[in-house]
Amino acid sequence: MPLFHCGSATIARLGEMQARAYRAGHIRYLRKHSVCPALSAVPPFLFRLALDVIGCKAASLRGSWSGWSQGWSQPRPSTAHVVAPAVSVVIPVSHAAPYIRECLDSVLAQTWSDLEVICVVNGSTDATRVTLEDFRIRDARVRVVAADGSGAAAARNAGMRLARGRYLWFMDGDDFCDQRLCAAAVHRVETTRADVVAFRFDERDAAGGALLATFAFPPAIQRRGALRDGAPGVGGVFCEGNFAGSVWNKRFRAAFIRQHGIHFPDTRASEDTAFAVQAIRTATRIGLVDEVMCHCRRNAADA
Repeated sequence: MPLFHCGSATIARLGEMQARAYRAGHIRYLRKHSVCPALSAVPPFLFRLALDVIGCKAASLRGSWSGWSQGWSQPRPSTAHVVAPAVSVVIPVSHAAPYIRECLDSVLAQTWSDLEVICVVNGSTDATRVTLEDFRIRDARVRVVAADGSGAAAARNAGMRLARGRYLWFMDGDDFCDQRLCAAAVHRVETTRADVVAFRFDERDAAGGALLATFAFPPAIQRRGALRDGAPGVGGVFCEGNFAGSVWNKRFRAAFIRQHGIHFPDTRASEDTAFAVQAIRTATRIGLVDEVMCHCRRNAADA
């Protein structure tokens, strides 16, 4: 009699036992309790092969192969929880080829590395896309998405919808920043419970990056030192001077922005001013970092 000449019921039973044993990893158990005594003398590697043959036959009889084989013999997709980054950096990019590499280098070199970078390409026809793809390939934190060419406001809103971080950081493709900025922002938000954190900034020449001017906080804020610790009710005071009208020198708590439905209006200019002013006037607390950490290029077309 051939070694594997067993009745249909026996084959089916062995097939079920194979699945159960493989799942638990107990080949010894299966050999010991097999209903076909001849199998007890088969070496382990031949026994495993025999089980494969028997399993196929059992499947044809009971139609169970696909069910249990997928349960143990096929690689399972990872079910590990994907942790969202702490900070989402949204960068609308349009014709920024001369500047975008320095911009992204400064973001990816942050001492606080738990971040994602969402580059929203807004109708660029220069080498910007090639540079972005290079960064995307080299660093998994970089995501590149295409906008419909509607302008910076639509690009920022699109990036904000994709953002997964607890904090939002909006940056222009021609600007760059201090590598400590992200860590300072997160620390300030978490220690003061601020909705918005603002930094001092300077302006740079678009061509060579030479320093043009450095800006301090408005006098009213300087006179009221408590505001540095995130004191409540500072919106009106903060709107003095030119600190209120930009988003690139501020970081925002994402839950606060979404709770109040703050977004960039679809205007041809100053959409960042409308966003920043609404956020500042709505904020309960504003944290300040009295250091120049944002470097803004002036007269850099489109970027």
